[in-house]
Amino acid sequence: MNIYTEHLTFQTTQKREIINITEQIKAAMQKSGFHDGFVIVSSLHSNSAIFVNDAEPGLLEDVTEWLERLCPPSDSFKHTGNVESSSEKHLQALLLSHTEVIAFSEGKLELGPWQYIHFAELDGLRPKRVLIKIFGE
Repeated sequence: MNIYTEHLTFQTTQKREIINITEQIKAAMQKSGFHDGFVIVSSLHSNSAIFVNDAEPGLLEDVTEWLERLCPPSDSFKHTGNVESSSEKHLQALLLSHTEVIAFSEGKLELGPWQYIHFAELDGLRPKRVLIKIFGE
């Protein structure tokens, strides 16, 4: 099995943004030249995430509201963010996950008809990196 690696960098204009990165993942997969294998997509920051789901704008708003409801800011958190991000952003990233593994066959991602790969910036306004690691033949 062969390995191809690529990195993406995102600089958001808002503190929280959800970016559909499916096309960038497809482009990396095509550059790899592999026809069958697995793509690992991983956020390299503890206050951002990668997830697979629908790209419908209402759902993406619901994801944001869900994260805020499940893990709002709190004075009881020990990590207060005096240097960078506060605890709630790190905990929200745990709810979504930092890595997704997606299979591909015959040069096509094995995603359902309404599934897309998203990068979730939870505490933006600085560059964030995403790792794409492709294993295939």
